[in-house]
Amino acid sequence: MSFKALLFILYFLFPIMTHASSSLIINEIMYNPEGSDTKHEWIELKNIGPSPIDIKDWRINDGTNHQLKNDAHPEYFSILPNEYVVLASDITTFLNEHPGFKEKIFDTVLSLKNTGDHIILLDNNKAIVDDITYQPSSGGDGGGKTLERAPDATNVFHESSQIGGTPGKENNPNTPPQTQILIIGSSTSTQPPSVNILEVELPTPSSPLQSGIIISEFLPNPSKDKEEWIELYNTNTASTTLTGWRLKDNSSREYFIKDLVLAPNSFFTIFQRDSKIYINNSGDELSLLNQRGDLVSKIMFQGKAPQNRSFARKGENDWTWTTKPTPGKTNIIISPPPSKNQIQKELAYLNSTPKETEQSSQSFFPNKISTPLLSTLIGLMFTVITILFIKKFL
Repeated sequence: MSFKALLFILYFLFPIMTHASSSLIINEIMYNPEGSDTKHEWIELKNIGPSPIDIKDWRINDGTNHQLKNDAHPEYFSILPNEYVVLASDITTFLNEHPGFKEKIFDTVLSLKNTGDHIILLDNNKAIVDDITYQPSSGGDGGGKTLERAPDATNVFHESSQIGGTPGKENNPNTPPQTQILIIGSSTSTQPPSVNILEVELPTPSSPLQSGIIISEFLPNPSKDKEEWIELYNTNTASTTLTGWRLKDNSSREYFIKDLVLAPNSFFTIFQRDSKIYINNSGDELSLLNQRGDLVSKIMFQGKAPQNRSFARKGENDWTWTTKPTPGKTNIIISPPPSKNQIQKELAYLNSTPKETEQSSQSFFPNKISTPLLSTLIGLMFTVITILFIKKFL
């Protein structure tokens, strides 16, 4: 294949393969309204950035691309900062259900699955602007409520607190109970990375969420012939459905788990080629969230990650580096041998003279004399004594 042909292919594929930089987000979803879904589904977008965004020729994808249209109001394509816009499967039906709605609205075909779906917002270059995956267990499954994005604009959605949701207004979701944070270790400058661990949601009667799924090992700094990976482990005595769960790092990168039932006491390894998560070698944070967006397991490390060593869980809140990475298998902890520098430091410490000995020695020898010089002086003294002895007796 010629170089020009390769550039031609990349020119058309690149917009589809990348995420665009935009502050327009999917903010609220009505995927399973009370009664019939036909003409009652809608999606709300919000511009959380400081500048207007032109969404002419943009599309929403729920398995099929649907172009945004509003022939009567072409000025609607410019979305101002902090402005909302609704994509309705039928404008007339939506306005009848929300008579006080005054924001911009577009008519588009929607077919959101009640069993869960993946929604993608695409710009005019077909680049992904935002995408989310929802599950009925997250909320909004009938009863007239929606799924609303958390106020901090993360990819966490919760069921709306009111019937009909809050289209065109600030979200007011039902927030789940908080999780307990367990912090271990402290940062050091030259030693192996310290660790801060957050694991397992606090059980509460109002939150019957699955727990027992933990991040158990990960490889952040592999050599060029290997790849990064993150391992999960099911500590439960029963199988756990992880469909709709997601794994994320300290940036905006996320990996959505699809169609997975993890057997008890089993592992699941997510490789970088699938997750597109690049663990920062100088320290990072990995979080596992369930289908409702609740934090289930979290691990943070600081300092430089040694090459080809995984960070593995030894026990509850006990992590260490190991020279034996075991993706998909029971962790094997093998500490690396001491470095040459460490050995030299240990020898220097063992060979050093304690202060007490130095002080007692100084009382007999006010000035320190090196061993070669002392030997020379003793030899010279012995020679003089020998000469005097010969002169006296010969």
